[in-house]
This record gives sequence, C-alpha cells and structure tokens, in this order.
Amino acid sequence: SNTEEEIPIYEGISQYSVEEKMEYLQNLISERGEIHFLDLFSVSNPEKKEIVAAFLAVLEIVKIRVCKVVQHSVFGEIKIVRI
Repeated sequence: SNTEEEIPIYEGISQYSVEEKMEYLQNLISERGEIHFLDLFSVSNPEKKEIVAAFLAVLEIVKIRVCKVVQHSVFGEIKIVRI
C-alpha cells in the first residue's frame, strides 16, 4: 500500500506545532489584549524550532486579522496587539 506518514516539521527535544502556538497566542491575546513575543515561551531560552513555530503562528494570526504586530525599532521588542 501507498501510505504516507506526516512528518512533523519542527522536532527537536520536543515537537512544536504552529496550530498549538496559534491557539495559545489567541488565548493570551483575548485575556490581555496585548502581549510581547517572548510571552509565547515558557522558558527564557527557547529552542530555535519553538521560536520558528511561534513566529509562524504570529504570521498566521496577523493574516486572519486577529491581531497586529508593532515594533518601534529595528531589533526592538515585538508587541502583538489585538485588533
């Protein structure tokens, strides 16, 4: 048979799902109205793969017009604000 397995894109020590990050982001945004990008992580030094998943989640959330992203300077703090 020709069964294809889905391969997780972001796997390291843990696997990171863009959908899970989107859900977490939407919950935080609805509670607080505004968050910082770093609020999306439970540890102060997240794995690169988790950062990528979170960034893709932010892009998806912005695309569906749930929130907007604000950054006042190059390399400055990234704020995510509910629309």
